[in-house]
Amino acid sequence: ADVQTTDWDDLTADLQLAGLIGLIDPPRSEVIPAIRAAKQAGIFSVMITGDHLVTAKAIAEEIGILTPELQAISGDELRQLSDE
Repeated sequence: ADVQTTDWDDLTADLQLAGLIGLIDPPRSEVIPAIRAAKQAGIFSVMITGDHLVTAKAIAEEIGILTPELQAISGDELRQLSDE
């Protein structure tokens, strides 16, 4: 009989790495000029994402939203801020 288990030790026993994959999802080509045009028009852009903070910061820097004088915060940090 085929027995299924949810025991972590059983599920992780005798594993062997079969490979490693890296993925990239670059921003669309029109994003950077659009962010630049918004800045020139006086619009302050904010990026909200479910990505890991380090990933989000790298993307925000690449597209021109995150600059040295600004900071990126996590969802937990955002929830702790007051409305003011």
